[in-house]
Amino acid sequence: MSAIGPAYSMSFVPQGCIGQESNLIEQLSAISLNQEAESCSAKSLELIAANPNTPLAILRQLAGNENEDVRIAVAENVSTPRDLLLLLARDRQADVRYAIAENANLAPEILQLLCEDDNPYVSSRAMRSIMRQKSGRFTECTSRLKVVAAKGSASDRGIKRFINTLTNLAKISSERAS
Repeated sequence: MSAIGPAYSMSFVPQGCIGQESNLIEQLSAISLNQEAESCSAKSLELIAANPNTPLAILRQLAGNENEDVRIAVAENVSTPRDLLLLLARDRQADVRYAIAENANLAPEILQLLCEDDNPYVSSRAMRSIMRQKSGRFTECTSRLKVVAAKGSASDRGIKRFINTLTNLAKISSERAS
């Protein structure tokens, strides 16, 4: 740990801030939830927030940034942990919540929370993401069934037909549900 906080790798610093690394780290370490770093532009903070190599401590600080584009970048970052996504799912700005609702890889409880959002765009987007999740699970299951059916011997024709019938019925049911 250095005088300005933990020692961070600089792999998350965008090109626009090269040469300002130590000053940037110092400022990011000192960001309060309602104060923006002065030496780096909002666009640079957005790039830092979007980078999967950004340390978790800095992502947490940027999740409280005044600029909604920075918070959206944190929400879209694949390294953002579940608890931080849950916090951002309650953000005051609908655009931040919408960005989270677009992610079909979220935990179902976060998407369910967003389905109940007052903003109709956010809630409908969350519902579509839930449908994409279900569709993805359907595709994964049918792929497994097809592998099982393909591995069977000639004497397993009945099993193959049964698996194909189940696959087709599940597909029809899934299409009717959406």
